[in-house]
Amino acid sequence: FMITDRWLVFCLNPIRLRLVPFLTGGAAFGDSLEFHPDEATTIVLVPRAGGEPVRVEAPAWFQFHFAAAYDDGDDVVIDLSRYRSYADVGPYLKAFRTSASFGRAPTLWRYRVSTRTRRVEGSELSPQGLEFPQVDGRRATGGYRVVYGVLGFGGQGLAGALGRVDLASGQIDAWHPGPDWLVSEPIFVPRPGSQDEGDGWLVAHAYDPGRQATDAVVLDARDLSAGPVFTAHLPVNTGLTFHGTWRRPTAT
Repeated sequence: FMITDRWLVFCLNPIRLRLVPFLTGGAAFGDSLEFHPDEATTIVLVPRAGGEPVRVEAPAWFQFHFAAAYDDGDDVVIDLSRYRSYADVGPYLKAFRTSASFGRAPTLWRYRVSTRTRRVEGSELSPQGLEFPQVDGRRATGGYRVVYGVLGFGGQGLAGALGRVDLASGQIDAWHPGPDWLVSEPIFVPRPGSQDEGDGWLVAHAYDPGRQATDAVVLDARDLSAGPVFTAHLPVNTGLTFHGTWRRPTAT
């Protein structure tokens, strides 16, 4: 879920767990999930100050990850990586060791929810496939124009590329480390003393298939295509990490 100044924001997709086959061992957890495209995705806004939640229904979609959400008057704006259906990604999660694809990549969508009329409008922000979306955390409650993430192309699902999408111009900047590489969610770290959006670095893990080991990389968030400004060649394969944060070290 996401947090705005006023709300906790939940998006409840129409996906249900078939308990009997799961509890009896007849099906794995992922195989026990069913997506119901004829039902609604329900957006639930829970007031942080207390009170009754606001529930608004929208045409079905599936998402794992949000970029950000913020208040805009009586509206709540939600940006997320949207799959058309759980089938776009679910089967590939189970077969990730042998599959040549990570499924159909999601794209960035924006949903505007009116707390006054209880209606929602959705639109695609960019056709570029992008998962694990991130924004400059200092703008997470509004005012951002750039979203970072792992890029995806066509029906090949997620690719080994870190990218940045400018929501105003549609321009895409990306670092492509090489064929068959895989990259983790990028984490934005602001430059000390600067308040400009995007002035900082992206940190991530990148799996090098040639070494069969992981690189820890740091990229200039404003010039991803230039490649890493720092690379640590780790001696092992750490596996792909999904989520993280950063912490400024304290003086000793």
